[in-house]
Amino acid sequence: MTPQDIREQSFEKAVFGGFDMGAVESFLGEVADEFEAIYKDNMTLRAKMKVLVDKIEEYRRTEDSMRLALDASRRIALEMEEKAKSEAESLLENAKIEALEAREKLQRENEEAEQMLLRAKESVASYFENARALCVNQLDLLDRLSESKAFREEPTRIPVSEPIAAPAEPEEAKEEELEEEQVFAPLFSREEESYSIPEIPETPENTEEDFTRRYNMAPEFREEALEDQTRFF
Repeated sequence: MTPQDIREQSFEKAVFGGFDMGAVESFLGEVADEFEAIYKDNMTLRAKMKVLVDKIEEYRRTEDSMRLALDASRRIALEMEEKAKSEAESLLENAKIEALEAREKLQRENEEAEQMLLRAKESVASYFENARALCVNQLDLLDRLSESKAFREEPTRIPVSEPIAAPAEPEEAKEEELEEEQVFAPLFSREEESYSIPEIPETPENTEEDFTRRYNMAPEFREEALEDQTRFF
């Protein structure tokens, strides 16, 4: 029912005992006005309610979308967390393996370096020991040479400008020379076995006979002869 329906409502006229038509129409007009106000308020409220309902529906749709997005974000975050955890564990495991390999490699290198250092120390010690033994043998050789009769005998002066043929050696000199060879032979053999000393070819200038001849020739040639003999032996 609308206010217009109330205004247009008509009643049959009664012959006897009826209502005053003017009063009835006046009352219906007031009722129609009040109903119209209420109707307008109702329509306004309905319109507002529709807007609110639409907003609520929109909010609900937004809420659903947000809920879906939140669920997706949570799912993605969980997947990313699991992936990051797996990658971290893999990186940590690889780092442990690499660290272990690097430590083992460094340990091997240190052991090799220690072995090389030990071998170097042994080589140096052996070198010094051999050099010391060589010096001892050379000193012993010099002592034996200085004690030999060839150095103790008074040299015979022979003029340099007059070459003289070497006289025949007496039997005693030959025996002394044989004794010297027997004394020096073991020493030279030990040196040749222990050390690789380059061989010096015998020439007319570095033989033992030449050394004896130059030593007995004159005092000024003795120092040179001794230097040559020391260098060759």
